[in-house]
Amino acid sequence: MIGLRVPKEVIEQNCALYMRGGKPAQRAEMLGESDYGILTKYQAEYRGVVQYYLLAHNVHWFSKLHWVSETSPLKTLAGKHKSEVTAMARKYKTTTETANGKWRRKTCRKVTRQPPYTLN
Repeated sequence: MIGLRVPKEVIEQNCALYMRGGKPAQRAEMLGESDYGILTKYQAEYRGVVQYYLLAHNVHWFSKLHWVSETSPLKTLAGKHKSEVTAMARKYKTTTETANGKWRRKTCRKVTRQPPYTLN
């Protein structure tokens, strides 16, 4: 059968970006960024790879990359805040109610401060 498939090497190469010693690891180069910046960068990297192969018959193979790219930012945030991964997971976990049931995900809202308004 002819069809688009995700090569196993692509998944392994992308997982390797977030792993050390076969386990998801923190990325020290991101420790200086904001929490929002860290999560946004990880989400953009994951989304870019998956959307490129979205029409593939075996797109479900990205479940490993999904797990790795969800665990690595939690380890990065835990390293930044000198905390534990479970504390970071609890802090950023949200549940959204959808038509298909509950959907769990990690979110971080960007907080911007507005300059004070002055009255003339």
